[in-house]
Amino acid sequence: MIASNAAKTAVAYTNSNASTQKTQVRARPVAPVSSQRSSFLARQTSCKYSAHLRLGLRDRTQKVRMSSVDTVTVSSELPEDETKEEVEKEVEAEAEAEPEPEPEEPKFTPVEPLFEVALESDLGVDYSTLEGLLKIGDWQAADDETREKLCVIAGEGAAERKWVYFTEVANIPVKDLKTMDNLWVSYSGGRFGYSVQKKLWKASKERWSVFFARIDWTTGEQKAYRKWPQEFIYKSDAAEGHLPLTNALRGTQLFEAIFNHPAFDEVQEDKKVDSMEEMSSNVKNALPDWLV
Repeated sequence: MIASNAAKTAVAYTNSNASTQKTQVRARPVAPVSSQRSSFLARQTSCKYSAHLRLGLRDRTQKVRMSSVDTVTVSSELPEDETKEEVEKEVEAEAEAEPEPEPEEPKFTPVEPLFEVALESDLGVDYSTLEGLLKIGDWQAADDETREKLCVIAGEGAAERKWVYFTEVANIPVKDLKTMDNLWVSYSGGRFGYSVQKKLWKASKERWSVFFARIDWTTGEQKAYRKWPQEFIYKSDAAEGHLPLTNALRGTQLFEAIFNHPAFDEVQEDKKVDSMEEMSSNVKNALPDWLV
């Protein structure tokens, strides 16, 4: 082997357009490997569980936490005035002095129900999961659970295809649909639920564009429909009637079938003042006695 630090030159010839070009390629000189570096590379250290690696690292002992449950202690040569036990005690003291990580803030805010809801079902369906999600304030997961349960109580066909056809709504028992709606109404403080949505739909004169804007299912000046699921708002302060979601991509027939279900026959539009006399009477009754 030739041990020389001088650069070597290789000459290559290429033929292009009937002309010969000469290209010089310079090889970078290879630095000689020092005996000290060779000695360092020759050292091999095996690291097993609870093994000690001795490296020249500022003459200190460092504790390295691995991704697994194992702990490897990397230590240097101990100073003459410091014993192994003293170093270990110092490391333990430093570890204990490290501040504990602050607890993460809860992702959801638990809510208290307005009233107790009996989890009744004519089909033997368990609604405890839905209640648990609403109780902790996980509105998106509760919406997914509601959609899944709606498919279950609508029949085998809906459960298999994972969406409900509007003609299948008539098969849903009143007790089951009321249970789900009561859970939403109770844990949202009266803001969410099918009955709340029907009330707003009636107040919108059953005009779907007005209704969707009122429950904040549209956005922008063009009133474009929000993209499911990322653009909807899964918070307790979302617009009244914003949840639960019902797929309206195939039209509003499913929505209308739910609103016209016997479970919500008692839901009526808010009473409005029809005459100036009635308005005057309402204002008068609201005034304190000393102003009348």
